[in-house]
Amino acid sequence: MLIGHEEKIKIFTRLIKEDRLNHAYLFFGPPGTGKTVFAKSLTFFLEYQTFKQREYPLIDCLAVASNPETKNIGIDDIRNIKKFLSEKPLKSPKRSVIIDSAENITWQAEPALLKIVEEPAPNSLIIFISKSPENLSPALSSRLAKIYFPALSKEQITDILIKKHNLSEKKSALIASQSFGAIGRAELLLNPKSQEKNLESLIEESIINLYLKDSIQNSKTLTSLLEKEEKIKRFNLNQKIQEKAINYITS
Repeated sequence: MLIGHEEKIKIFTRLIKEDRLNHAYLFFGPPGTGKTVFAKSLTFFLEYQTFKQREYPLIDCLAVASNPETKNIGIDDIRNIKKFLSEKPLKSPKRSVIIDSAENITWQAEPALLKIVEEPAPNSLIIFISKSPENLSPALSSRLAKIYFPALSKEQITDILIKKHNLSEKKSALIASQSFGAIGRAELLLNPKSQEKNLESLIEESIINLYLKDSIQNSKTLTSLLEKEEKIKRFNLNQKIQEKAINYITS
C-alpha cells in the first residue's frame, strides 16, 4: 500500500512513459516508510502497468536480500545480479534488481557491484534500499540517483491501518500515535508476537513499552533506544553475538 507516496508515483510513472528512468537508484529513509514496497510496486508497473504489488509473478525482476546465515550480500549475489541483468527483458522494458538492506554488501563484493553500476547493461535498473546514503561507500553512493522516503505522518499511518486492517479510526489513530512515523512499528503493535526474536526486535519492544507507560517521563531513555536501534539497523551483527546480547539484557 503506497499511501503518502502519490507524488513519487506520478514522477516515476512519467519517467517510465518518457523512457527517462535512471539506471541506478538509492531509496533511503527511516525504517518502515515504504521504500521496499515502492520499489516492488515500481517493477510491477514496468511489467503490468499497475503501480501496486499483485499476486502475478515478476519475470524481469530479481530481489536480493542478505544471506540468512551470514547476514551479508556477497560476491555470489553480485554474480547472480550480473548474469540476470545481462539477459534481455521478456515482459518489461527493464530488467530490474532490488537490493534490500544494501548496507550489508560486503567489501569484497562491492567492487564488482560498482562496476555493474558504472557500466550498466542495456535496459537495466538497479534499486538499492537503505536507511541512509552514508551506509554505502562514497564511491557507490555517488553513482546513484537518491530518492528520500520520509517518516509518515500520524494521519497517513492511521489511513493505512484503516484500509489494510479494517480497524476503527480510533484504534488506528492510537496505534499511529505510537509508531514514530513507521508503518513497520505500527504493524508490530498490531501483532507483537509475529517478529522474530533478535536484538532489534528486543529494542523495538522496549521502545513501545516505555512509550505506552509514560512517553514524557521516559523521553531520554526513548531517545537513547531510538539511537541504538538506528545503529543496529546500520551495522550488521553476527547472529551469535545478538543472542549473547539478548541473553545478557533479559537475564
